[in-house]
Amino acid sequence: MQYSMFKMRACSRRMWLKCGLTIMLLGFVGSMTKFFWNEETFDTQYIIGTNIEVARSTMKLEKLSIPGYDDDTDEYFKSVKDTNYIPINCPINITLFTVFHEGLRAKEVLQNNTLLNWMQLQRHCIRPVFYSNNSVGILAGKKYHGWQHHPLSANMIARNNVILRELFSETFKRHNSDFYMFAYADLLFHGDSLLKTLSAVKNYVQKAKLEYFIISGSRYEVPFYNSRYKITKKLRIGDDIEIENIQLERKPLHISKIEYFITTKDSFPWDVVPDLVVTTLAPDPLPAFWFPMYANKLGIATFDISRSISPLRQAGLMPNIMDREHRMATKLNTFVFIKSFTKYCLYKPVIHSHVIPQISTLNCFKLRTLQGKDGSINVENSMTYSDNECKYRYPIMIPMLERDENFWDIL
Repeated sequence: MQYSMFKMRACSRRMWLKCGLTIMLLGFVGSMTKFFWNEETFDTQYIIGTNIEVARSTMKLEKLSIPGYDDDTDEYFKSVKDTNYIPINCPINITLFTVFHEGLRAKEVLQNNTLLNWMQLQRHCIRPVFYSNNSVGILAGKKYHGWQHHPLSANMIARNNVILRELFSETFKRHNSDFYMFAYADLLFHGDSLLKTLSAVKNYVQKAKLEYFIISGSRYEVPFYNSRYKITKKLRIGDDIEIENIQLERKPLHISKIEYFITTKDSFPWDVVPDLVVTTLAPDPLPAFWFPMYANKLGIATFDISRSISPLRQAGLMPNIMDREHRMATKLNTFVFIKSFTKYCLYKPVIHSHVIPQISTLNCFKLRTLQGKDGSINVENSMTYSDNECKYRYPIMIPMLERDENFWDIL
């Protein structure tokens, strides 16, 4: 009897031990899954202080804190809130600005990824700026040091969508930089590549004595949002090392999409640009080519920097085509483009074909940047550009739009 009782107790202990180990294993797997994927707004690991080694990275964070909270956080925030994170000895200064789509919960993690990545760009002489009348909602209680926020005035908005021309004009007034760069808010950048590329372009412009030019390009896609499971991949740090690792997953370059524009204050005639608006859910592929097509027509130099900066789009989240603001913005931009280039359809191989004409692809940029094996950035003439294929042969009409409600309703 005693032996039977002892055996039962031993079996009971083994059973509880197995249960305990199983529960610990499941908890570990669950925590690791949550670490890499999270559909809620994320809380990233907090790295504080100076000269702290980052896992998987030989770079050191110089007072660049990552959002999060612990007992020491408040005192640290108080001590560094006025710190300037832009290096003193910058070869050039870049102001990078955007607008976020507000109110779409599924995009919150993607926006936080952008806030984190662009915050890290400051060490590469790039100042991040966003425009919004709801900065509290964008930042969601997190602290992203160095980000600057500006409100949207009434003249910058057309039917609840932000006018790109007015964004540039306002940024020209507020910031003093060598380059001004608008980019869509789902793009991630490698800071060192962007700084070296724009430095190379500046040197080329000075040697070639170019007065007018515009810099632009496309992006690579990397899956970030899983629409089936509604989960989003989050960045851990957002620095160049992490971006390099993510680039290994990228898909081929889209030559028919443009998602960023770069000029100086005087290198492009922004005052003649019509009311093209920023579609914050998804950029319009065709209207974005208004800029290089206009530039090629007037002899303004066009630079494609896609291949040397390798920007990444956080892909997977599709726009809601039923969203009224998005539909209105898309209709407006298409209207402006077609009214400007009334004979664009003649460049198609077949009038009603869905094939994209070369004139509205990256093949029609006159110059492009490439990275050499030694890491240097070279500017060269594009082998795909020709006046016959790329220069619009007909007059360009710049539509002047009314701002009253009746006009918008008939679009």
